Amino acid sequence: MSKLYILLLSSLLLSGCGARTYATRDVNQPVLATHRTVAILPFEVELDRLRTQDILYHGTSDPTPEQIAQRQQQWTESQRQAREALAYELQRCLHNQVQTMRGQGSRSVAFQPVRETNQRLRAAGITYDNLFEHSMTELQQALGVDAVLSGAATLYQPMPNGVAVAAHLLSNTPLLLGGPLTGNVTTANLTVHDCRSGEMVWRFNYERTGSTTVPTADALVKQLLRPAAKTFPYR
Repeated sequence: MSKLYILLLSSLLLSGCGARTYATRDVNQPVLATHRTVAILPFEVELDRLRTQDILYHGTSDPTPEQIAQRQQQWTESQRQAREALAYELQRCLHNQVQTMRGQGSRSVAFQPVRETNQRLRAAGITYDNLFEHSMTELQQALGVDAVLSGAATLYQPMPNGVAVAAHLLSNTPLLLGGPLTGNVTTANLTVHDCRSGEMVWRFNYERTGSTTVPTADALVKQLLRPAAKTFPYR
């Protein structure tokens, strides 16, 4: 099974200024020029957050093993649901944005409607849970397109905003404007895979550190596409 995504590891070096880094690479422009139909997949999403219940229950009555197991199960399920919901929201936002950014003189590339893409995947027995286990050949057979535009996002939130502020106050650490407040790290990428060969033919990497807010799906897609627009193959 070929891997669809390269998931980037996020750095833990945080600052209050919200630094951004990005890089792009055209891997195979001649192959990109042959594409006429493109499907956009749900994103591969990883969420890494501090569990507020780990703070709330600390120092109170000791939980029983059953309570610990129940909380862990609830947390795991809520994380799974949040990942999947964000994955489909990012897919929808990316489809809307690439349609908007294409100008009058854009190449004759048709993007498969998101609803059709997801219906085709379901009809082939491909769910979000097993999507990333399938080869490009299997996806091409299910979707009937020349290329697949996919994305991955890792959202690292070490501490909820209110807890981060409280931690500074309790530790008597000065909370200065622009100072080192525990922030979030957002790492994402976009890739295009050619369905015939299964090869990755375009990639764009993005990372933002130091922000104290987690971006919405629409904001993250816009942050991705703004610097990627110059090299985006289907503009």
